[in-house]
Amino acid sequence: MIWAISHYKTPVLDEVTIDWIIKTIQQNHTVANRENLKRHKYNAKAQQYKSRNLISQGFCPRCGGQLILRQGKFGSFYGCSNFPKCKFILNS
Repeated sequence: MIWAISHYKTPVLDEVTIDWIIKTIQQNHTVANRENLKRHKYNAKAQQYKSRNLISQGFCPRCGGQLILRQGKFGSFYGCSNFPKCKFILNS
């Protein structure tokens, strides 16, 4: 949008107005990004806490199934009991 305003062919707005519009857009864009970033960080930490809590209780954080100790080619791991629908694994 800033590019479109700056490169408009027919002069409709004066330079002061264009500069004011660009400055306002940039300020509002930055504030919105900060708020979105805060919200994203909060949601990510809440999801991590929830996942850790479920795993410690022996439940799959994706589907809620039981985590079962399994033996694989590269050693033991915990896998979801709803395999193959859910492919969550946790290295032991």
